[in-house]
Amino acid sequence: MTGFLTMLKVNMKLLLRNKGYLCFLILLPLFSILLLNIQVSSSFNLDDLDYYSIHEMENGTRTPLNMTNDKLNVMVSDSDQSYLSDFILQQLANTGSYQFYRYRTDITDADTAAALATDFANRNTIAAVLYIPPNLAENIHMDSTVSALYLFEASEDGRIPMLAEGLDTVLNSLVIYQGLAKNDSNIFKTIVDNISERKLEKESVSLSLNDEMHLNTLQQHQQSNVGYSLAIVSIAFLFSGVFIGSIVIEERHNLVFTRILLTNISITNYGLVKLLLSFLTTAIQIVVMGIGIALFVKVDFGLSLGSYLFFIFGIGIIFNLLSVIAGVLADNLLSSSYLAFAVWTVSAMLSGLYFPLDATSIWWNRLALLMPPHWVIRCSKMVMLGQGGAYSTFLLIVFAFIAIILSVGFLGIKAKK
Repeated sequence: MTGFLTMLKVNMKLLLRNKGYLCFLILLPLFSILLLNIQVSSSFNLDDLDYYSIHEMENGTRTPLNMTNDKLNVMVSDSDQSYLSDFILQQLANTGSYQFYRYRTDITDADTAAALATDFANRNTIAAVLYIPPNLAENIHMDSTVSALYLFEASEDGRIPMLAEGLDTVLNSLVIYQGLAKNDSNIFKTIVDNISERKLEKESVSLSLNDEMHLNTLQQHQQSNVGYSLAIVSIAFLFSGVFIGSIVIEERHNLVFTRILLTNISITNYGLVKLLLSFLTTAIQIVVMGIGIALFVKVDFGLSLGSYLFFIFGIGIIFNLLSVIAGVLADNLLSSSYLAFAVWTVSAMLSGLYFPLDATSIWWNRLALLMPPHWVIRCSKMVMLGQGGAYSTFLLIVFAFIAIILSVGFLGIKAKK
């Protein structure tokens, strides 16, 4: 027992003297939780349908950076720039099915608009392009909606015919309003303004099909923030484990490991010291993150503080141990660092931390099951949707990964002996 405590004390002193270890112990966890403080309302507001579904684009900007994956993305070339074009887009946006990216242009003919639509479609993954010609009110006054708008298909999305029907419905309603106004433009504008002020009562309902979990829009953005923070903090876990693994490498190169084996200390105690160091390191990082969330995070990111730290602690233990085992198996610090960075890159990419896996292929989803961060995303979805078994499922996954990693680690230590 004395030898065990002595090794633990010496290893802790070596780690705390290392500035790189302290950086991954404190600074990176703090930086990761700052991502949770991204104000969801700064990019959209669920109660403000105008702002969320119609994005005003600057002329010259070729690629929208905030394209959604749950609505039909439509580029709009608005040459009318009147209250009528605002009304048409808003009526469609209020359905919650479309997201518009509007460019205020001065195009006067359909051929130029078609060329612009082709160019834009070749540069983006936009689904459709809508051209609103000038003098829209005159077309409405003539009771003709044939040439009022032009819709260009940029993909084979099945929702485009629904958009075309929605456009016809809105234009026909404008014709009716014009008839009620008896061609008086002031009365016509008053009617349109009154209709615009009427807000839809909207209720979001999540449906589960074939055990798939579907989040609403707010929850999707909240989970995106959790995924980004997990991507940053996971590299802190991995490289803090690299520093622990570097002790193993140095002890082996300086024959300290050999001298330890000549004493009464067993290989099991030697491995338990490294295991305890990983637990202590992860615990300190979790405490730092908990304090940081309490002090700096001012928004609801979809999970309670306890749930978030619970999931992060499990990932931290797995990644710390994984890096320690890399130190056991590698011959030098550089190799173990390369391995840790590769694990971080691949696991973050395959786990769905940067993008949802809903539209990916079957083999990608199956491969994601082997990545620990994927289970944080999966179980956090269960918590957000109020489903049971999230915590027990995650605990089983963590224990399974730890059992595999420890088995490989002890085999590696015996092989190096």
